[in-house]
Amino acid sequence: MSFNNIYLFIIIIFFCPLIGKIIVNALEFYSLSKEYQNGSPLLNSLIRLTPKEFQIWCGEYLAYLGYSNIIFSDISDSTSSIICTLDNSSYYVCCKKNPKDILVDEVDLESLLGLLISKSLYKGILITTSPLSSKASSFLENIPAPYYIEVISLNTIIEKDLGNYPLQLNNLK
Repeated sequence: MSFNNIYLFIIIIFFCPLIGKIIVNALEFYSLSKEYQNGSPLLNSLIRLTPKEFQIWCGEYLAYLGYSNIIFSDISDSTSSIICTLDNSSYYVCCKKNPKDILVDEVDLESLLGLLISKSLYKGILITTSPLSSKASSFLENIPAPYYIEVISLNTIIEKDLGNYPLQLNNLK
């Protein structure tokens, strides 16, 4: 074996995992671009945001809806939270950025309800980029009396007429 063959062998061993990661990321990017190709500009823009950027967008969206005293918390995993007020009521807002194909299940709503109870709050909002599962919808209907959870999914945001809403993110194409 010559030194050229040894160097070539070493280069192949060290760079194969890197090349594999590049190929996997390229295929994932391609599948996401095909999936969101026909979506609205708002949908496409929100999907591309980092969890922190999504939390900031949620805060701005809540301000647009009339909420005030918006306080951001730290981010854990893909979930972040906001505490805000509307009409002298405090709300605990959970911002959950998921891929479109991962449904929000009842566990997410149970954890939000648990957070409401632990923080002595009665009203919560879940802002999410994914739709609700059927179990989550039935869980929402059976929440105990003093507690209230509203779910604002991406479909809800898109269906609303946002009028002159400044954060439609059309510039991020």
